[in-house]
Amino acid sequence: MSVSRFIGQRAAAVICAAGLLAGACTADETDGPPPPIDGLTAGGGGELNADERRFLFLAEQELVSRCMATEGFRYEVVAPPLADFQAEAPPPGVDLDNRRLVGYGYLAGLPAGGGAHRDAGPQDPNAIYAQSLPPERQQGFQTALFGRDDQPVIAELPDGDTVSVNAGGCLSEVRIVLYGDLETWLYLDYVTNNLRAEAATRMLADDRHRAAVDRWRSCMQARGFDYQTPGDARDAVADMYVAAGADRQAVLAQEIQIAVADGECDLETGLSDMVDRLRQAHLAQVEQDRFGEILGFQELQREALDRAEDLLR
Repeated sequence: MSVSRFIGQRAAAVICAAGLLAGACTADETDGPPPPIDGLTAGGGGELNADERRFLFLAEQELVSRCMATEGFRYEVVAPPLADFQAEAPPPGVDLDNRRLVGYGYLAGLPAGGGAHRDAGPQDPNAIYAQSLPPERQQGFQTALFGRDDQPVIAELPDGDTVSVNAGGCLSEVRIVLYGDLETWLYLDYVTNNLRAEAATRMLADDRHRAAVDRWRSCMQARGFDYQTPGDARDAVADMYVAAGADRQAVLAQEIQIAVADGECDLETGLSDMVDRLRQAHLAQVEQDRFGEILGFQELQREALDRAEDLLR
């Protein structure tokens, strides 16, 4: 599909015609919008910084909250930390001294009552609210927020697969207000937010990566461990904790053995170094291949940022 803009001149008409934002076309305002951010580069170019991405997310959530209020439902804006919008840190290198003490570190992350998963933390307040509603109101909440499944907007991806989103519902209506065209937003958002995943897929198919994993596998087999990949080794440890329940210390000893062997084989074969080089090389190629989509999404976000500031001012 084309990545040309659909929004431009019809932005104001879309905002008013949507009819979902209290005060969108009048002087009235709703309490509680996210505050403006310092140094907002209105009309500028390039990728949004972390502050801008966080503001745009909060603005979208605030507009969804207003829309849901018009449908008779409460919707709470939950502000994520700025770190959620900052660049991903590179994966840490192999620390054999630490692995000899704690293995992969799974035990420290387990909840007190047993099991092998970290505590998920506080539940989404909107999920709690929806679950508190009568059954018929629960369905109404879902429809008001996400729309109906019989109203799909479908975007075709570069590899021929498709992604879809419902045209109705407050989430989609707000995105129409901010981005102007739902299909364009869906396509650009999906492609640009999956650049690393696309690079990882290409890396896994790279003969150099396969050869490095083969060397790691042979090294592990020589140490008495039959795992196909480092991910399989970690998954096996997690499964051990699930099976062990509260008896975790015995598993810790096994975890340390596996994690140390994994780390030693990684360093001997240069697997992590190879993965880092291939990841960077494939990501650079993906960014070159998707250059048009990246620029298009940056422009779409900047226009949405300006529009959000106007709506929430």
